[in-house]
Amino acid sequence: MSKIHMHEQSERFRTLLIDFARSIGKEDAEVYVDDGFWKARQGGNGVAYAQKSVISFKPCATEENAFNYELQKPVTEELYELFRPFGYLNFDMGNARLGEVFILNRAGKILLKLQGRVGSRNLKVTILDHKIAGASDVKTAEERVKCQLTKYQMCMGCLACESVCRFNALSVKEEKDGKIDYRISDEKCMRCGECVNHFIAGCYMRKVLSIKRE
Repeated sequence: MSKIHMHEQSERFRTLLIDFARSIGKEDAEVYVDDGFWKARQGGNGVAYAQKSVISFKPCATEENAFNYELQKPVTEELYELFRPFGYLNFDMGNARLGEVFILNRAGKILLKLQGRVGSRNLKVTILDHKIAGASDVKTAEERVKCQLTKYQMCMGCLACESVCRFNALSVKEEKDGKIDYRISDEKCMRCGECVNHFIAGCYMRKVLSIKRE
């Protein structure tokens, strides 16, 4: 990443934090941000950006260990990258019309089934084997899935995930149009789950811009 690009990204991040500080009533928003006081904040009063972390979901009534999610951000090809830490993507086994994608382990066993057409905000995730990212039960596995969905919805390219990956398998880049390109290498990724489990709710920005819920 060039110094110019890093500077632009830093300025964008600073502007976001200043807007956040103003939205919660800080009179000296720039000082609040530049002196690092925002780092200690664990809740806000409704910053719009943090709303992207909200995921509406409910268990599927007709299928065991299946969960229906209503996303803030429509399904795109990028979504599947966030599921690579759980296993290996298989687009051939599923029904393309329904947007089915399977996540397999190294031995070819199905771990997860995703169902959601590109462009839709509805995603169904079926947990067929809960042993993903170190999860010990279905409830924990479902939390791991929500971590990645949170990250998908609110990633702004802070590079925190990239920095915790010990195998250089993660690449986060900002495109010219401002969109974040999030990629995980199948060859390098060891499925250790560190990029999923390291941060609260899977994302450092979720902690920074978390919102209070009554």
